[in-house]
Amino acid sequence: MTDDVALNPTTDVYTTSDKVAELLQLQSPFGVNTRPTKTVVNNIIQRQTEKIDRITRHSWRARRVTNWFYDFNAYGFGIGYASSQGYNELESRRFIDLGRRNIRSLTSGTHKLELYEGGNTYTDLVASATQGRGDDWYIDLVKGYIYFKNKFPLYRYNGLRATFDYGDTAVPFDIEEACTKLAAIEVLRTQDYTVLVSSGETDIETTNSKLESWKEEANDVLSRRQELIYVV
Repeated sequence: MTDDVALNPTTDVYTTSDKVAELLQLQSPFGVNTRPTKTVVNNIIQRQTEKIDRITRHSWRARRVTNWFYDFNAYGFGIGYASSQGYNELESRRFIDLGRRNIRSLTSGTHKLELYEGGNTYTDLVASATQGRGDDWYIDLVKGYIYFKNKFPLYRYNGLRATFDYGDTAVPFDIEEACTKLAAIEVLRTQDYTVLVSSGETDIETTNSKLESWKEEANDVLSRRQELIYVV
């Protein structure tokens, strides 16, 4: 496996600097003259958004996987989850789980599902085969399953090389809230406390307690949102 990157990492994030400022109960939003600046906070938000994608193995924005390799077993279950319901036994076995859900529509020339033919030869299903339940292959975009009918990998190991986009199109409230809290934690831990809160000992202790509470709440959200991949 190689790349799994966000297509628009600077703009497709899970919260905003204004929401972080609101959580921190600041009197004014972050800007060019604040400490930290809005640019610094936006960079923190980008890191925390990426962290959420990595921990949950999911995304609520567009990401692109490039040249991931998958094994294939024509006589057993595909890589990943057990077979889906509603298909006959043979059909349900001839599939590969891409390991990501909510796959975006596949476009020839940009996305590829390449069957390894030996040597340096690959055949791209997206460009050269017919997609459909009664045709060469089809894909369950929600689950991320590729089902093979008339065309399927000839090699068990690294039989498929795939390039595709995935990710939800809307950010749920709990993910936004988790990202806001994680970003606020990093802001407070990497900046001088006295800039954002009072310098009294009680205030610092209260802030530390608040940070731990935010961390626990954010981690609880990410734990519940985590995608589990089973190899069977």
